[in-house]
Amino acid sequence: MGVTASGGTESTSGGYKIHKFTADDTFTVTTGGDVEVLVVAGGGAGGAGSRGGAGGAGGVVYNAAKAVTDQAYSVTVGAGGVLVYDYSDTAAVDIHGADGANSVFDDITAYGGGGGAGGDNAPNGRAGGSGGGAWYNGAGGDADYISPRQGYDGGTAGASGVFGGGGGGGAGGAGGNGSDSAPGDGGAGVSTYSSLLIEANAGIDIEGTHWIAGGGSGANYNSSTHGAHLHGGGGGNNTSPVKQSGTEGTANTGGGGGSGGNGGSGIVIIRYAIDATVVVIPSISTVDTFVAPSYTNTYSVVIPRIVTRDTFHAPTIEIPVKRKRVGVNW
Repeated sequence: MGVTASGGTESTSGGYKIHKFTADDTFTVTTGGDVEVLVVAGGGAGGAGSRGGAGGAGGVVYNAAKAVTDQAYSVTVGAGGVLVYDYSDTAAVDIHGADGANSVFDDITAYGGGGGAGGDNAPNGRAGGSGGGAWYNGAGGDADYISPRQGYDGGTAGASGVFGGGGGGGAGGAGGNGSDSAPGDGGAGVSTYSSLLIEANAGIDIEGTHWIAGGGSGANYNSSTHGAHLHGGGGGNNTSPVKQSGTEGTANTGGGGGSGGNGGSGIVIIRYAIDATVVVIPSISTVDTFVAPSYTNTYSVVIPRIVTRDTFHAPTIEIPVKRKRVGVNW
């Protein structure tokens, strides 16, 4: 007999049951077995300032056959990192974006994405599931400290001129490096789990393939452009022609925030095969020894003859009569 369980947003597709968790909840198992699990942490926020580094994507962990037993499992879905300061080149010059929060299912932990750098006194991106992007002449945040790897490092930043901030790392690739004149692109996400994401109605749909956990793009001072950002990562801020705040990572993808934007929240998805149900319809001829009659024989139906009135003979009825003498001498 297969797994039976409840919790989260439940659906069925292609012979599987899917449980999607977009917020903290409980996965309650009544019949144990092996399940497929995808855990994605929250993305980091981008650093403040018009040359800030972007947030790294949340870490991604997949287990194709996670054993579960009859019990209730707590599910934790990590929030995205929160923007520390919306937009400023002065007041928030030394403030990083906040890291994303971890997502957890039983013994599986996906680590939150690292926050992007935001000032001269802290130019390096923060470490995380994927690393945050750097500020002026800084290094990208590290993702190699987690084993096995859940994402990639953030990008470095330009070192002179109108430099660009580094892109946040993604689950599928490192953040792009900022140059003296251009920002770094967000690191690529992953589409490895596209079929699972499609069945759960989750992820970023790009021409029929679903992606998660892309890094945010870096900011570019005095420019109307920011780095490329796909797969859930947000775009960085800029100052020209008007000041534009960075965009957030997409919710429930673990996307990193663009510089100046919040990180996207994480997600947990559990899937397992549904047992085929066999319905047996008993034969009528064998239930309680009842045998259905056969209707292949020919039956004769005798209709009694109706005697017509012309042939009807009334019976003769003889009634004896006794005579009595009355005043007569016989």
